[in-house]
Amino acid sequence: MGLKKLSKQENVKMKILIFAFPRLASSLTLSFVGLILFFLYTSIYKVNPFFVGIALGMGFISIAISQFVLGWVSDAKYTKLGRRKPYIIVLAPILAFSFTCLLLPRLFLQNTDEINLFIWLLIWDVIFEASYGVTTPYQSWLAEQFSVKDRPKVSQYENIFNILASGIIGVYSFVVLTKIKNEMLANPTSIPLDFFLPILIIGIMTILFFYTCVFLLPTEPKFKIESNLVQNLKEILRNKNYIKAIFMIGFTSFTLVQISNIMLNFIDKVVNISGIIQYAISGSIIFAGTIILLHFWRRFINKKGKKQVLKYVFYFGIFSLPFTFVFPLIPSELIRLIIGTVFLICIVSILSGWSLYPYIIYADLAEDGQKRTGELKAGIYTGFPSIILNLIQSLGIMFLGYLLSLPDILSLGYSIGYILWGPLCSFTLLLAWIYTKKHVKLDFEWENQDQNLKTD
Repeated sequence: MGLKKLSKQENVKMKILIFAFPRLASSLTLSFVGLILFFLYTSIYKVNPFFVGIALGMGFISIAISQFVLGWVSDAKYTKLGRRKPYIIVLAPILAFSFTCLLLPRLFLQNTDEINLFIWLLIWDVIFEASYGVTTPYQSWLAEQFSVKDRPKVSQYENIFNILASGIIGVYSFVVLTKIKNEMLANPTSIPLDFFLPILIIGIMTILFFYTCVFLLPTEPKFKIESNLVQNLKEILRNKNYIKAIFMIGFTSFTLVQISNIMLNFIDKVVNISGIIQYAISGSIIFAGTIILLHFWRRFINKKGKKQVLKYVFYFGIFSLPFTFVFPLIPSELIRLIIGTVFLICIVSILSGWSLYPYIIYADLAEDGQKRTGELKAGIYTGFPSIILNLIQSLGIMFLGYLLSLPDILSLGYSIGYILWGPLCSFTLLLAWIYTKKHVKLDFEWENQDQNLKTD
């Protein structure tokens, strides 16, 4: 549709860019919700953390069901628009609208007491997470749009957009959101323009970018999948390494969902960062640190292999997270700020290192399955893990809500949960490290063969 006028090489490059571009919008929505939502409803809207944990936990259950169903259905049904496009067309606007409702309850609610806000959060987070399942048919489309040799380049571009989105939201959350916190607390009905406009823009981008991808990329060729859902599930359950890898991802996500959701609260309440300069420094650390460390981890994977580097990512968490116990013992604000900055860099290192893995693992395991069965069922390979992954994440976010609802330490002015979460997360990462080391295979023999073909 315009791509045909370009040379073959230019066509592929443009196609890769168009396909990867929606990741900027989807990652902006997910980063905004993942980093800001817990802080927004607990610190600004003053909803009990336990209630917030329950609502967000239900959202994870919602996406668990959504991603599995969408992966299976989009595999099974071929339409005039192909397998994936119809679901992207329908779900992208729902994702954008639910994102807006989730973050701007005061735009729609007259009564913003705790119960109303809890119900609102519960309903719209469930809808948001279910519609975020659009990323399952979208990501499954990768295997049908691009050859094996082009997929790494596509993943690289997707991760570039993911990094950019995470950096933008990281800077925004520290420089803008924390600045307008007092304004929103002082006037319960206020919606500051520098809070409203980014949400509106991201919502519009979500629809625009996904629709651009749908209308500019060709419909994939029709191919028949002989096996049905029951056969596919039996095949997946027989793939022991696939199941072990999913449990490893879920185990790790139990911890990482807590880290990403508590980070802003921890910096605000425990490290006690204040002032625009300190906020700007913190946001810059997240943005620049994510870009630099992601590049470092990717190069390290190429040298050491996926499994070995993943164990190093776990080491960062195992040894750094227990330092949450140290902060209440530090009397000096300056020393607490310095240690808090180092701690923030460690958190960014953990999150950036792990962010490389889900795409890689799912793609590798899907291709490994194709080499054994002869059928490329990218939808169900991408969607099935969501059941276990999101159920475990729901437990993680509920557990975080419980921790932060524990009594305050009177001398410090914040919950004892802000001290306990670090050592507890360190322990679960230790279990994930042991499990991965003993049971999970992440590096395959056929990778060297495919790399040789690519080089040739």
